[in-house]
Amino acid sequence: MTTLQLPPEIQKLMGEMWADIQQSSHKREEARAKVDPQAHKMSRVLANSNYRYLRAGEDGRGREVRFCWSTHRNVAGYFLGWRELVGKQGGKRDRWTARRVRGRVKEIAGRRANAFRGHREPAEGRTP
Repeated sequence: MTTLQLPPEIQKLMGEMWADIQQSSHKREEARAKVDPQAHKMSRVLANSNYRYLRAGEDGRGREVRFCWSTHRNVAGYFLGWRELVGKQGGKRDRWTARRVRGRVKEIAGRRANAFRGHREPAEGRTP
């Protein structure tokens, strides 16, 4: 028997229980991050889950490759950046990074996207 086969009242109760479990987990992570932000800078607990991304193209398997960054700080006070692969079977996130300044994470996403596309940035002080 799956949860979809249960009566609606029990489904609602199970949903509330799961939400409570998630919320308590986030609160514990937030408390640990306040004590030692540096150790928890890669925490994926965000007050607001909005993010932006740059499309970099497709990989060899036909998945769309995006380089993303968060628009709000995580519980440790850092902005996160990551790579996102989106295909027919859903998405995958990897290559996480964390910085205190949003612009730096955005810049890292831009460099990663350009590197994926095969563009090279000229060395500082040199013309292309």
